Amino acid sequence: MSISTPSTEQGHTYQNFIGGEWRNSRSGETFASTNPARTSEVIGRYQRSTAADIEEAVEAAVKAQPGWAALPAPERGEIVLRTALLLEQQKEELATLMTREMGKILRETRGFGSAQQILHDHPAARRYRRHHHSLELSHGYSCLEDLSRAARRQCRDS
Repeated sequence: MSISTPSTEQGHTYQNFIGGEWRNSRSGETFASTNPARTSEVIGRYQRSTAADIEEAVEAAVKAQPGWAALPAPERGEIVLRTALLLEQQKEELATLMTREMGKILRETRGFGSAQQILHDHPAARRYRRHHHSLELSHGYSCLEDLSRAARRQCRDS
């Protein structure tokens, strides 16, 4: 299912993702997000969520948490890694959107939260570097595959 309803001249209308479903807010209202550098440009329309929407989202997250916690740490790590890699693949598109939405210069939004930066700064990556002397993220993600294999071995051996 899509994260937005059909586009209008006022931009896409985005929905909330709650309990595995895309849905409108209970209020039935939306608000426009505009480009601060060009206020006539509507980036999109977003749900004007209510306290009831928030309660539902929190309840859904609490309900889903045991299933996430039951996954072995290496599997959770692989999911987070795949997510980071997908974000990295969409980096230019996301940077452009962030520039339009926040009014920052493109150079700043390109460097914001890259998978490489996040994975380099993550405590597990720092521990890996301490034990393996270097982690060369600029040469691809093979080191992360090594990290994933090492985590799987550790879980098997313990």
